[in-house]
Amino acid sequence: MSLIARVKSWLRVSRRRADFEREMQDEMRIHLELYQADLRRRGIPEEEARRRAFAEFGNVGARKEECRDAVGLRLVDELRGDVSYAFRLLRRSPAFTLVALLSLGLGIGANTAIFSLIDTVLVKTLPVADPQRLFFVDNSGGKSGGSNGPPYPCFERLRDHNRFLSSIAAFDERLFKVSIDGVPERMRGQYVSGTYFDLLGVRATHGRLLTPADDSEPGRGGPHGAVAVISDGFWTRRFGRDPAVLGKTVQVGTRWVTIVGVTPPGFFGLQVGMPLDITLPMMLVEQGLQSKQSWWLSVIGRLAPGATVEQARADLEVLWDGYLTEVGMPREKRGYFSGIALVPAAKGANELRGNYAEPLMIVMAIVGVVLLIGCANVANLLLARATARQNEMAVRLAIGASRGRLIRQLLTEGLVLVSLGAGAGLLFARWGASFLVAVLAGPVERVVLEPHFDLRVLGFTAGVSIATALLFSLAPALRATRVDAAKPGQAGATAHNRLGRTLVIVQVTLSVLLLCGAALFLRTLHNLNTVAAGFDRDGVLTMQSETTVPGRTQGKKTPAEYRADHARLGAIWSGFIERVREVPGVSSASVAAMNPLSGWFRGVGIAIRGPVQGPEKGRGISINQVTDGYFEATGVRLLAGRLFTSRDRAGSRRVAILNETAARAFFGPESPLGRTVNFPGQYVEDEFEIVGVVADARYKDLRTPDRSMAYLPLEQAIDPITTAVVAVRGPGDVTRLVPSIRAIAADTVPSGLVSGIATMQQQVEMSLVRERMLALLATFFAALALILACIGLYGVMAYRVARRTREIGIRIAVGARQQSVVWMMVRETLLLVTIGAALGTLASLAASRYIAGQLFGVTPRDPVAIGVALSVLGIVTMVAAYVPARQASRIDPVRALRAQ
Repeated sequence: MSLIARVKSWLRVSRRRADFEREMQDEMRIHLELYQADLRRRGIPEEEARRRAFAEFGNVGARKEECRDAVGLRLVDELRGDVSYAFRLLRRSPAFTLVALLSLGLGIGANTAIFSLIDTVLVKTLPVADPQRLFFVDNSGGKSGGSNGPPYPCFERLRDHNRFLSSIAAFDERLFKVSIDGVPERMRGQYVSGTYFDLLGVRATHGRLLTPADDSEPGRGGPHGAVAVISDGFWTRRFGRDPAVLGKTVQVGTRWVTIVGVTPPGFFGLQVGMPLDITLPMMLVEQGLQSKQSWWLSVIGRLAPGATVEQARADLEVLWDGYLTEVGMPREKRGYFSGIALVPAAKGANELRGNYAEPLMIVMAIVGVVLLIGCANVANLLLARATARQNEMAVRLAIGASRGRLIRQLLTEGLVLVSLGAGAGLLFARWGASFLVAVLAGPVERVVLEPHFDLRVLGFTAGVSIATALLFSLAPALRATRVDAAKPGQAGATAHNRLGRTLVIVQVTLSVLLLCGAALFLRTLHNLNTVAAGFDRDGVLTMQSETTVPGRTQGKKTPAEYRADHARLGAIWSGFIERVREVPGVSSASVAAMNPLSGWFRGVGIAIRGPVQGPEKGRGISINQVTDGYFEATGVRLLAGRLFTSRDRAGSRRVAILNETAARAFFGPESPLGRTVNFPGQYVEDEFEIVGVVADARYKDLRTPDRSMAYLPLEQAIDPITTAVVAVRGPGDVTRLVPSIRAIAADTVPSGLVSGIATMQQQVEMSLVRERMLALLATFFAALALILACIGLYGVMAYRVARRTREIGIRIAVGARQQSVVWMMVRETLLLVTIGAALGTLASLAASRYIAGQLFGVTPRDPVAIGVALSVLGIVTMVAAYVPARQASRIDPVRALRAQ
């Protein structure tokens, strides 16, 4: 009979146990009756026939056991008995049970929590049709991970002339101000081209989705006007799933759009952790559609049937190369835009995965090590208990139990223990997953994740639990059953002592590994918190707002019209910030396109009149467009020249300020003051005179070195600044200024909605979410590992004291001092800790290269971190060893001699 057939038979009989027993009894009875009748027909008397029938059939009870064994029921009965006995043992030893369940529950729970997050962020594919054939079109050679698509005019060329993509779509995620029934709120949404939903194979759960016809007329959307699609979550949260939502008009910015459909519940967009509430046609974008050198959108394509990735890439590369040549970007000057790469999009956009893939895998390795330490700890406890159960094992062997049967019993006890630990671990995992999501979200909840404990996660937990049960219970089971039934107590003590010491060394080694990692991550977090970032962190309030110019038209304009448009927007912001400066408690205030730690750059080409001596001539530069007072509000220092003033308006001489990196990169040792630059390929290509140099400030994050940056006055901007960030400086608690600023924005800024309110210190904290998560979790689990190792060490010491009670009593009786007894007991522990510390240091040196990318301002082999880790380990383990040693030194010699 095959294994599958045996399992099916066992399951079938287990479900029908009572019927099986009755049928077996009836069958045996009928067999005996028929045999007796056959014997009587041969002339044998009835009593003799009955005796011979039972004698030849054998013991009925034994035959029943054989039948049960044949279908696997005996195994079930033995398993039931072993499980019941395991529970009785656990109830008898509550201290052992508590320590074991905590060790296993925390280890299994931590692994499950981290895996659920890894599954959500790194493993799951998008809920779309055939996601494996989706690819992001990245024009930076893959350096952006797929988020950097070509300018919109180039996208149109790729869409209309490529040969190996069955469909291609553009999208751009943004924050929108949406007013419903006069109530404004800010929500995350996106602009998409008309092919977006068809390309993904997404179908509406209510109404319809966007089509190419909805995205055919610039500034209007489609022939039937501007339409929008909302998410299922937003439909539920804001409209209570009212079917009448179709046809309802809502205001997005200053534009009225009609809701025509709802996306399915599982669809969140293409960025994991950042669900979208509203989707609009790309033709409603107010700026950038006509710009040939404006990189702001993302592009996704579906590979055509039969086409290869390399064919599609090469075809797009030809179109891309021709486009850049046409717009005046020869190959030697393309810099970052090095070529087309097709980045797999099955799992969504790369931002969250790129930021957290490596940290999550590091944390997974950490909790795996914690689980190993927990297994070693429980194994040590089981070894001690096995030694105490040697007489029991000897008796079982003496009365006929096989060694395999005893091993199976002990493994069952381990499985019961780990099952209870897994149950506790799942409870811990649910809390742990929620905690991790809160850590990733940061103080302003920018990331929204919902890990689900589905079959894949539960299967992972089951697999980890089974592996754990085998890992910690197999060696003690083998050791416990290797006893002499005649002399059960002789070999067990030595074997336990040797294996117990080995497990302690393993625990100490792994603890040192985790402590060194935690020390490195803590130093990294401290270094980032104290790095000179070029701006002030204290006393600065930041927020975001947006505005529009009434009557502002879309479409292509002349440079003069662009200048006037930008000047009107700049005047709105200037008027707003002048009112803010009048608020009591405001010492300085500004409006800018971006603030430090905004997380992004606006890159443009730069042309410099006259000779250029710097090493980066011909390369691009980032720009920030700001009002006067920006540098005072953010704390960016002036190094040379002057700052912007209220006289730098639209009609005055156009001026610019460079940061220190840009001045050095483009002008070398020469002073850039008085030199003239312009920014080709933009809406406005006016020349700007450099009037100042300021210190560098970090805009992307605290890790990224400062880039070349040019600052322009907001009223002289080369871009229409409709969305801006506000920085306000003041003494004390600057958040008290928020109500006044909100009121001024509502009064002076058309469609002004203030959102994203945070202090600069909170911005710093948000930028360090990844580092804080690593430092926090590494420290917590390193401390947990150290506690588990100390419990194991204490257990070994206590066992040694118990085994040597008579010897210690004799030593004290003949005059040994307490200090010598303590040193005698601690000496071996010190040796174990020293060996474990040495092995752990070597392991940390070997493993440190895998975390080098997450460190900052500290080397992977930092001696300070290793020294701190070893110091903490030495102090804590010596305390754990000293307690039982101190108890041993106080043993009463008379009682000790009577004990054995």
